[in-house]
Amino acid sequence: MRTVNNGADLSASMVNNASAARKTAALGARLDKLGLSQAATVLRSVRAVPTIFPWVDTTLGVGGWPTDRFSIVHGPSNHGKTVFVIGQCLSFVQVGHPALFLDAERTTANSGDWVESLMGDCTRSPLFRLKKPDSYEEIVELTRKFCEAIGDAKAKGEVDQDTTGIIVLDSIRKAIPKKLLAQLMQEFAEGAKAGKNDRNGIDGAGGRANQIKAALNAQWADELTALLDQTGTCLIAIAREYQNTDQSQWAQAYKLGGGDGIIFEASVRARITESKRYTDDEHRLFATEHSVEILKTKVAGKEERFPRAFFHLASGNEEGIPYGFDRARDVLHLARHLGIIESGTYFPFEGENLGQGERNALKTLRANSALMQRIETKCRFAKIPQDAQVEAVGQNGVVVVQEGPKTEPSPSKAAAPRKRAAAGKAAKK
Repeated sequence: MRTVNNGADLSASMVNNASAARKTAALGARLDKLGLSQAATVLRSVRAVPTIFPWVDTTLGVGGWPTDRFSIVHGPSNHGKTVFVIGQCLSFVQVGHPALFLDAERTTANSGDWVESLMGDCTRSPLFRLKKPDSYEEIVELTRKFCEAIGDAKAKGEVDQDTTGIIVLDSIRKAIPKKLLAQLMQEFAEGAKAGKNDRNGIDGAGGRANQIKAALNAQWADELTALLDQTGTCLIAIAREYQNTDQSQWAQAYKLGGGDGIIFEASVRARITESKRYTDDEHRLFATEHSVEILKTKVAGKEERFPRAFFHLASGNEEGIPYGFDRARDVLHLARHLGIIESGTYFPFEGENLGQGERNALKTLRANSALMQRIETKCRFAKIPQDAQVEAVGQNGVVVVQEGPKTEPSPSKAAAPRKRAAAGKAAKK
């Protein structure tokens, strides 16, 4: 830092500053000619679509599931991974964004009644598409076509510029390249003639198949990074967990298939596990709680190293409550976690008791969707900056847009969610 002591120094300093400004302008003009955009015109906040999982949205710190990137979801078998990604598809379709489910496992497509119990009328929406791909190459091609169709529609002004889309791949393990299969079959045939077949390894090919697939996934991740960013879309891939045979003290109990490349490039990595079961006095299951542990995120700062969010699934055994996403229990538990509903026998909210005991409090929320929406919106405000706007998916699928608090400071520095749906504009009007 330079100190100016007299008038002569001040004059020289002003001349130097003017000279520096001319140099900056000249260099800036040269960089413009190279087609290099100024950083301020390129930088943008993380964009997200609010989902039916308010606890996940607030934990991610951006008010919803982030777009323009791809993510990895994994967890033990039958713990809620597919339920979670179907919920993401539902969230996007409800507010006018297309969803493509690539069912390489061939289980979801053959469980139509189950999917409809989770998604309702959105199952028949023209925006919800499902495909059972036969090969790795088909998965890559369908992903590219889906993203480019949305990008092209935005470029031609056919849809709003905030339109996005989501692709779910269940699962990346089932993406088998045709060329790889042909190569392995040829090697086995040649090895059989020579009497040298060795089918050791989890893939029956001495590990070579997994190595080749991992290399292809790493290459695909490079393409996905640019494709999703350019078209404003997102992809969630379900990865399989394998038992880790490493017996060292700090080793995890599991490892992920698909190769390190695609795991490293993912912006969000979430692990889904069933964390609790709710039963009645007769030991009948009426709800399950699922944990969403955020192991990695490049979209916002984390308050904890591995924060956990939760969502609930009603079993259909409780009278009057069908099988499906238990939004009331999600909101009630999140509000208690944030201190918005006080802990106690009667579950007070803003001076009004919701009911004695959790079951009665849930009955109140299920019978009063406006009250439940008010509590959910307050939960979302608790994790975003003041004066921000919040979009919340209501019971009937509309987007509720409200202004953030004017006086109370926010406990978080997280960025406000991107305003996405055209339905939000209608609600605001």
